[in-house]
Amino acid sequence: MALADEIRPLEERLTRRLIRRPYGDAEGRKGWLTAFARAQIHIIARYTLALPGWPRFERPLRIAFLSDFHVGSHTGDVARLSAIADEVIASPDLVLFGGDYMNLQIAGGGRVPPLTVAQLLSRMTGRHGRFAILGNHDYVYGESEVAEALRGHGIAVLDHEHGAFSFGGHEIGVL
Repeated sequence: MALADEIRPLEERLTRRLIRRPYGDAEGRKGWLTAFARAQIHIIARYTLALPGWPRFERPLRIAFLSDFHVGSHTGDVARLSAIADEVIASPDLVLFGGDYMNLQIAGGGRVPPLTVAQLLSRMTGRHGRFAILGNHDYVYGESEVAEALRGHGIAVLDHEHGAFSFGGHEIGVL
């Protein structure tokens, strides 16, 4: 056993073993739990923010922020994420992903691989880029595999880093 494995808390090692990586069900089937594992309808909220000290632009900066998909936790999550992607395709200026893409439920199936999730997320494009961070579920699953899947589909993954883009003649940092 490597020294790093010995240092990790027992809970993390146990969780990694229980989630049975790698996932291989690109459809996220729930088996006998299909009838009981229905997700609530996703909600779209639109906000207009006025930030003190923020530059004035000719038009508003449109940002799509999406988070906590936990793809495969519910029946039809792959189709649900595809429908969400269809709604976001309306070309925001910037797309931000807030993590927790992976399903870590111990029982009930729905084990969708990171490549499938990344492929669906990559359909959402922003004129000035897409940036993602990883959530705790993604780290437990395996941060390098999730991050590589996202990067492989053209999504910048920020891990203790920052990104930047230009909008309306201003350089804007993404932290």
